Amino acid sequence: MDPSLRTQQDEAIQKTVLEAPWFKSCKGLCAYISCKSLNEVDTSKILSEILQHPAPVDAQGNDREDVLQADEPIDLFILPGLAFDRCGRRLGRGGG
Repeated sequence: MDPSLRTQQDEAIQKTVLEAPWFKSCKGLCAYISCKSLNEVDTSKILSEILQHPAPVDAQGNDREDVLQADEPIDLFILPGLAFDRCGRRLGRGGG
């Protein structure tokens, strides 16, 4: 894919996520850090929005939690994937 087209598409995807009501209203979120060599959608703007001021608390002053140790369910997972089954499980693990 042409690099400039790829950049435009990455930016459009991130804009869609950042402006979505389901993103703005989520309380618990887990997102991946994109890897360019794996051709994953860039998540840098999304992560920047989430971590506007890298600190142990979020914008509302709530403690940030390790997702694996969180007491509350996660509202939103942002992860790379080409296909998912009807239960929401990711099909394939990449590289093959």
